[in-house]
Amino acid sequence: MPRELFAGIDTPALVIDLDALDRNLDRMASFLSGGSCGLRPHFKSHRISGVTRRQHARGARGVTCAKLAEAEKLASLGFDDFLIANEVVGTLKWRRLAALAGTNRVMVGMDNLDVAQATAAAARSAGSEVGFLLDLNAGMDRCGVAPGPNAVDLACRMAELEGLKFHGVMSYEGHAVMMERSVKESTCREAMARVVETFEGCRSRGLGGDIVSAGGTGTWDVTGRCPGVTELQCGTYALMDLLFSESAQAPFEYACTVLATVISRPSSDRAVTDAGKKAIHPSFGFARPVDLPGATLESLHSEHGLLKVEDEARNLRPGDQVQFIPMYLEGTTNLFNTCYTVRNGEVVEQWAVDGQNCSR
Repeated sequence: MPRELFAGIDTPALVIDLDALDRNLDRMASFLSGGSCGLRPHFKSHRISGVTRRQHARGARGVTCAKLAEAEKLASLGFDDFLIANEVVGTLKWRRLAALAGTNRVMVGMDNLDVAQATAAAARSAGSEVGFLLDLNAGMDRCGVAPGPNAVDLACRMAELEGLKFHGVMSYEGHAVMMERSVKESTCREAMARVVETFEGCRSRGLGGDIVSAGGTGTWDVTGRCPGVTELQCGTYALMDLLFSESAQAPFEYACTVLATVISRPSSDRAVTDAGKKAIHPSFGFARPVDLPGATLESLHSEHGLLKVEDEARNLRPGDQVQFIPMYLEGTTNLFNTCYTVRNGEVVEQWAVDGQNCSR
């Protein structure tokens, strides 16, 4: 008989180990329970509302979204408190944002006065109010304005616009994620000090926000203890991947795998699975086979994963199932519309990957 790891799962398939997931969620919740910083978990990392609901059951507040479409999807599922940690730009998007804010608590990252004016106009037209966090560049050099007095001036001008409401500031110290530990700690603390100082500058000018949002899976235990930071945006920690585990040294368990089936053994040193680039995202490196000594994923084609096999892995034959830990979680989960949850090797239920392709 073939090596069948999970009966009844057709492949390629996304599989979530509920025990590992819950331990990851418990670890984060326990860490935050002793401090003043909370968690607004990022949805983009998994795009699965079932995961988000488990995070909320452990005290998480609202949801962080990368894109407006993610928030719209979650609103249709009953969620109602969102931070879109990204700039929302374009006439159609401003209208959508204003409509969403009419029935939900919505905040969005902003770093440009023209965008703020257009967003405010859309909100006034829709009869709604859009919240915003001033987006600050703490060193990653992506979006955001430099912390300091000019940023405070910008926040004040934005807050004067009818249709907008200032809630605080946000940043992401992503430039520190892959640094050696001691350097990461000092870099994060320096970055957050500038962010918090800018927030306090806004408060001193009469702005009434109370949020300083930052952090991620690669900096969770440093940023989460930085004075003045009120919310973390961690997402990947829930299911985890090789990238954050090995490059960012984040101590969470692998709770998500891609299940594949061997479809060919064309030579003694090669096995071919049915999980290629359309099932395992190829960014940053290749996925790793689970509990299969001697097997190495060496190449991904559209529909094929090519394994180099040695030692025990030479026993693989067509029909055998293989699990892979993704290198890049959020790219991989976005390739599926459903996932299987398992416990002790048994399938529990299927969950929707609700946010699949919500990229607008």
